Amino acid sequence: MSDVFQDHPDPAPPRPRFSNWRLPVLVLSVALVFWLAESIAIYLSHRQWLSQDPFPTVLRGMLPPWILAGLLALAVRELVRRFPVHRRPAVAIPVHLAAAICFPFVRLSLLLGVHAAIGWRAPGQSFGAELSNLIGFYFGADVIMYLGLAALFHAIDSRAEVRRRAAAEAALRANLTEARLQALRQQLGPHFLFNVLNTIGMLVRRGMQEDATAMLADLSELLRFLLKSEGSHVVSLRAELEILRRYLALEQVRFHDRLTTAVDVPEDILEARVPSLILQPLVENAIRHGIGELETPGRVTIRVRREGIELVLEVEDSGGTKNPERALATGSGVGLGNTRARLRTLYGDRSSLDLSPAANGGSTAIIRIPFDATPEPVPACA
Repeated sequence: MSDVFQDHPDPAPPRPRFSNWRLPVLVLSVALVFWLAESIAIYLSHRQWLSQDPFPTVLRGMLPPWILAGLLALAVRELVRRFPVHRRPAVAIPVHLAAAICFPFVRLSLLLGVHAAIGWRAPGQSFGAELSNLIGFYFGADVIMYLGLAALFHAIDSRAEVRRRAAAEAALRANLTEARLQALRQQLGPHFLFNVLNTIGMLVRRGMQEDATAMLADLSELLRFLLKSEGSHVVSLRAELEILRRYLALEQVRFHDRLTTAVDVPEDILEARVPSLILQPLVENAIRHGIGELETPGRVTIRVRREGIELVLEVEDSGGTKNPERALATGSGVGLGNTRARLRTLYGDRSSLDLSPAANGGSTAIIRIPFDATPEPVPACA
């Protein structure tokens, strides 16, 4: 068989806007711009004083606070990365409020330490007294500084996440397009179409016009959906089962009484959202590698049910294969790797696709995805 069901690598993740070294360089560059601007402002505002310091002295005096501010901004950036408010607000908000209160003490303590190291401490005043004075003067401004930096970095991260989601959406759409093309090439290939058209011709020759017309209608609708549908990558379970019904009607004519199918789906979950074309490849694989290996009649059962916050989709066959994992991994269709990649892109770790032997000697494929019944427009097959 073809290698359509072999695992395919996930699409490459979008490149980050800033590499590990560009963001620190940018932050420190902004700090240096503010350092130069404040130094110039102080020099110009004090130039009428007779005791005015030379410009290089002003520059040297204003450098430690802004270098320290840049380094602390990077520390705030790391804290925002570890505790994002939009993901874990119950934990992140208390953490950032506590950090905002501690920020003035940390910044001013480090600043006094730097001043002491280079001999710029005020004479005759203890470290604690000087720190207390500075805290009383700068506390409010420093708290606002921290909150402003945290808000800025949260906005940057939120924008980056929107870009990542947009890239994932684009990759998913490309993945679905590839799935449709592969469905036509591999599932509805020349051999399948030849059998269907040959069966239609046989029905016409036997005078079974109604059956031939119904089969042509099912084939037309299935091809039209695969070729021209521009709907979302998720559809209602009702729409997915309708496409599956048309596909099973075609297969039923091919296998005659050798194939029996059953669909067990509660009415109250028919509006649940599922990935488009998620069941058909597993059903086809069950027919070809399960029923197709039997000389006696076989059965394919499709079950869908809700288990708490999950939607469970099962495809079970009564085939005689002794290795269902191998059968599913080598069968034709959209492909196990492609199906798993689509599930990962849509749901991440909240989805799974498991393959196991069935109690009746066949095999069972089980898909678990989050239950979602959000109403959305369903693309028409016409």
